[in-house]
Amino acid sequence: MGADCDDAVALALLLHKMRRGECKILCVTAATARRGAAATVSAICSAYSCPDIPVGKMAPPPLSCDKEDAFAAAVAELYRKKDTETDAVSLMRRTLEEAEGKVVLAEIGPLTNVARLLRSLPDGYSEKSGIELVRQKAEGLFVMGGSFRENYAVWGRAGQSLVREWNIAQDIASARFVAENFPVPLCFVPFEAGAEVYAEIREAENDPVWDCAREFARKHGLPCGGSFSRPSWDPVTCLCAVSDVREYYRFSGFGKVEVSKEGETFFSAQEGGNARIVLLRENYRDVAGEIVF
Repeated sequence: MGADCDDAVALALLLHKMRRGECKILCVTAATARRGAAATVSAICSAYSCPDIPVGKMAPPPLSCDKEDAFAAAVAELYRKKDTETDAVSLMRRTLEEAEGKVVLAEIGPLTNVARLLRSLPDGYSEKSGIELVRQKAEGLFVMGGSFRENYAVWGRAGQSLVREWNIAQDIASARFVAENFPVPLCFVPFEAGAEVYAEIREAENDPVWDCAREFARKHGLPCGGSFSRPSWDPVTCLCAVSDVREYYRFSGFGKVEVSKEGETFFSAQEGGNARIVLLRENYRDVAGEIVF
């Protein structure tokens, strides 16, 4: 939260769906240690009348991208919110342990927190290791990350170089660890799945989602009148996690995702693999109509 305003749209989309009874948000964790990130999450939850959703903050050390902030500190100050002191990994461990059924995880930032969760040891919340806890209580993980050549023809990029996707690139070591060690099914929703899907964020008073978009536009010198449109990498990932998107995308069979030392991602079908990737249908851009918040 703070690097790109589609983070805010993704959270708002899930909150809207929760109010409609389509999903239940058990907790939200900031995937960076950027000042104001967790506070902005709290501001958006409060705006959707969900102020009691637990929020966690990523522990130090920060990622290099945390030095850049397009809107988090400004929005936190505007809504007089402070970053929580609750540790993201501890919150995820507690939430998983207390969950009555299986939980779906969605990660729309760098995979640092998820890798730390897998490496976590028994604590006051659970006697299980992180991998044991995820194996028992998680149904799966949806990752906004990577880019896969299998999509490039439909995307209109056939023959072009493979995209080194931003989330993966911020913490390549964690991405490699998660891809190799996640104990239940995981699905990569790649860069190209949302890069040409535009969500319109409309101006509204006392709306932190709009304020995130406005501040982002100002930071980058982009025109922003009564509305602002931005690609929907994170909202598409959240849709894949909670909705039926098969009209717009296909899901590969199971296999393995490899993350190279340079941060490139490759999929190979393998018997016994637990990873899938989202594949584009010709009409995938029409999924923009499903991004309601």
